[in-house]
Amino acid sequence: MGLAPCARHPAAYFRCPCFAGALSDAVGRYIFAVGGNLEAARLSGVPVDAVRFGCYMASGGCAAIAGILTAAYVNSGDPNVGVAWELYVIAAVVIGGTSLMGGKGRCGGRSLGPCS
Repeated sequence: MGLAPCARHPAAYFRCPCFAGALSDAVGRYIFAVGGNLEAARLSGVPVDAVRFGCYMASGGCAAIAGILTAAYVNSGDPNVGVAWELYVIAAVVIGGTSLMGGKGRCGGRSLGPCS
């Protein structure tokens, strides 16, 4: 039978606490403000360029870690290994409770969606 899909991806266990911690301090509020309305955040005194740069850096780091873990999981360096996985990701996020029409940011169900 094997492990549940969530058990194969240890990053799923650390995602929600990291986001919950990030949204509780000033940096998390800045990220949320920039993501909601860029011009309003700029007018509120948020350092928009620094926040965007930091988010792109974090995203690139997470993408690098995901690439390394995927290469280790499939024991290959094939560049076509992730082709057509987008639909699985979108389905997992929707199962987790995200509205495709926008909505409020939460992380509870988003971490459980890939486990189903």
